[in-house]
Amino acid sequence: MAGLPEDADLVTITAGGNDLGYIGSMVRLGVAGRFSSRALTRPLGTVLQRTGVPRPSQADVDRAAAGLAGVVEETRRTAAHARVLLVDYLTVVGPDTHDSRATPFDAATLDDFRRLGDQVADVFTRAAARSGAELVAMRQRSREHGLGSLEPWVTGLPERLRPSSVAGAFHPNGAGMSAVADAIAEHL
Repeated sequence: MAGLPEDADLVTITAGGNDLGYIGSMVRLGVAGRFSSRALTRPLGTVLQRTGVPRPSQADVDRAAAGLAGVVEETRRTAAHARVLLVDYLTVVGPDTHDSRATPFDAATLDDFRRLGDQVADVFTRAAARSGAELVAMRQRSREHGLGSLEPWVTGLPERLRPSSVAGAFHPNGAGMSAVADAIAEHL
């Protein structure tokens, strides 16, 4: 693995959500929701919404878990003495998340994203069991900190849609990264 020192003591891994289309589909459908709210851009919003929220099969979840376990195995080949932690995704769509400018999704889409987030967490659980890596279960820990909560640990869709700002949408904010650091320290 390029850039991973052979003498690393600790390696944290957060990956695999893209294998199920998790954050990418949030960005796509969020932008579509914004576009659909304006007459001029509504046709583009309609096109972007056609495929909806991904519905991975159990085989897709199994493949993603195997891929993540493969990342752990490759990490161990490079840094044989490192302690490897799988750190799953923070909750993005939590119990307090509702349709807003930051999350322009209807109730059914929000439910679909909650389901998809659970599948991503399952990928981490399966990959940890398969690889022997330790799991820091951030989805459960961050359940009350999704978008729409009093203290979200993730960013929503930015007010102004620019490529540079949209790329960071639905990712951890400063409070979220601090919570992840705290969880890792507590785990260790």
